Amino acid sequence: MVIWVYYLIAVLGFDERHVIKSLLRLGFKNVNKIYLVIPSGRKTKQTDEAISRIREVSGLAGVTQVELFEVDPMDFGSTVSKLRRLLMDLSVGGEAITVSLGGGLRAMVIEVLIASLLVPPEVGGKINLVCDLETGEGFIEFSVLNILSISRLSYDELKVLSYLIEKDFVGPTIVSKDLDIPKTTAWKLLRKLYDKGYLIRRGREYKISDSGVKVGVIAKELVKGL
Repeated sequence: MVIWVYYLIAVLGFDERHVIKSLLRLGFKNVNKIYLVIPSGRKTKQTDEAISRIREVSGLAGVTQVELFEVDPMDFGSTVSKLRRLLMDLSVGGEAITVSLGGGLRAMVIEVLIASLLVPPEVGGKINLVCDLETGEGFIEFSVLNILSISRLSYDELKVLSYLIEKDFVGPTIVSKDLDIPKTTAWKLLRKLYDKGYLIRRGREYKISDSGVKVGVIAKELVKGL
């Protein structure tokens, strides 16, 4: 069994709870290092207290590397560039990266999110974005690679993926009939999605793959809104 080693990058304003929750979900022993993204030269008493609590909790669990990564949230371009470079550098070793979005500083959350979405696909596959709900009742988690993949698919490809979510192996004839598109178009779309790894093939029939399901779930909601 492969045990992933993680880097945790977390935006930190004055609330450390999302950082602690991310550590618990990852398993402390699997975390190599924590990067706390904070505004440069603007630490408050609340921020210092939050950093101390994170160091205390992580230290008890054996995670001794906690680094402050200072950025200027008012300098959008520089901040996004620095954060993207950090993600690129951390990805070289092959470890997985979890980015925790929260902490009360919306501008920096947006900058971290954009930096994550500007990495190449081979790096995006190593990054998971996590956001704890403000109600404390749960969290959402999604892969950067899935978001990057969605942006590169046409409406027709999204439509076919969302359709295949609930289907077993089907051929272009059935797809053509159910989606009311020409058979040649159905065949081309199935072939494109297969070449991209979103489908598996059995003879002339196709079924959505595991990676296709992850993108297809999002595609289904997008198609509803278009």
